Amino acid sequence: MLKNNWKKLIAFSLPILILIGMSIPPFLTITTGNTIKLETRPVDPTDLFRGDYVRLNYKAEEVNISILDKELKDYFKVNNSSFYDKPVVVYSVLEENENGIDIVKNVVKDQPEEGIYLKGEINYFPLNSSNEPDNQVVEINYQLDKFFVPENTGKDLENAISQPANKTSAIATIKVRKGHAILDKVEIQATK
Repeated sequence: MLKNNWKKLIAFSLPILILIGMSIPPFLTITTGNTIKLETRPVDPTDLFRGDYVRLNYKAEEVNISILDKELKDYFKVNNSSFYDKPVVVYSVLEENENGIDIVKNVVKDQPEEGIYLKGEINYFPLNSSNEPDNQVVEINYQLDKFFVPENTGKDLENAISQPANKTSAIATIKVRKGHAILDKVEIQATK
């Protein structure tokens, strides 16, 4: 009888422990993470089942090949493929510019030991020639692409940013801890 009670307790506790374990990294990121700001470009404002949201692209997601670490470039050349079935995990080291917006300083393959960085994935790397033209870019996915907004405001946010005459941009405030990022808010700011 006592043995059955232990089995029931373990069966009941295991899912709860898994949920608690899954919530620890986001909780630590929100409470102890660094705050960064990335410039965004909204794409799509609504989802029939989940309500209004803004689908975001970030300027930090498109990086020039010239800022990729040599080790990372060599990795892509050795594997000799431009498309990857399994994404390549990379780390974008950030630095704040004069406007208070964080930009990608360089992209490395190994997790940095210090500094502020975002963990991302590369699915495609352009393999043209041995000398990379300055205008080639690689896209990095940080999985920060959806931001849910109050009902009936998604379209307004997109319109305020996507109209060139408005001279505004969307700035995403993100909490980052050891590469793990959580999108906190998106605000409209006037551009200079």
